[in-house]
Formats: sequence, C-alpha cells, structure tokens
Amino acid sequence: MDQNPRERLARIRELAGVRAYEFQGFIIVCGKTARDNEVLSLKFAAQGDHWFHARGVAGSHVLILRAAGRLPNRDVINAAAALTIYFSKYRGGGLCPVSYCDGSAVNRVRGAATGTVAIRGERVVKVRPLAPENIPGLEPVD
Repeated sequence: MDQNPRERLARIRELAGVRAYEFQGFIIVCGKTARDNEVLSLKFAAQGDHWFHARGVAGSHVLILRAAGRLPNRDVINAAAALTIYFSKYRGGGLCPVSYCDGSAVNRVRGAATGTVAIRGERVVKVRPLAPENIPGLEPVD
C-alpha cells in the first residue's frame, strides 16, 4: 500500500464511519462502531501504521496512518492515545492504559464478536482522556 495518508483516509471513509484528525503532519483515524473498528483494523491497518485501543474496555480502534519516511514522535503517540481513551469507556477516568502496536500485528479473533481483535508486540502507554478540542494542534480532517 503506497498511497499517501489522505488517499488512504478517503478509501477508509468509503467503507467505515470514522473521525479523522491531523496532528504534526500525521493523520489519526478513530472508528465509531464495532463494525467500523473491524473494517479499520482488519482491512486498512498495515505495516508502519500505529494501532491503538483502550486496554481492557470497549472503545474505538485508532490508527496513526504511516507517513513516508517519518515515525510518529512521543507527542503524536500521546495525542492518539488520549483520543483512544476519550472514545472509550474510560472517558471519565484519570490516567488510563492504552495498548498499541504495529498495524500489521492486528488479527481477527475467530468466533468473537464484531470488532474483537488480538494483537502481537503490544506496547502500553498511560494517558488521560482528552477531547479533540483540548489537544493543542489537533485539527479535524474533512
């Protein structure tokens, strides 16, 4: 998949309801429903993307779409993680754990409910939930 992130976002939007934001030149995409999460995670998450989910609770699957020759820095990862928590059952909580991994490490769980996935190479970051409007520099992508 060698499309640029905006072209990939357009393809994602053809098949799934998502919220999309830009932060420091990276596109961050958040699923809205279990079906959207499944499409986002299993059809579009790819090697080089960063995939996020609130640890242990229901919520949005979130992707940072890879950008040619660039890796997201800690600020980008923390912004995506804060959105992940905000769009989860942890929304009203304090410091919360978010699992993340490479997009290619996300797999379907056979026989499980729609949107349920298993991941490999999990890393965990702890952040507080932040509404999109409370993350300085985060802009919606239309």
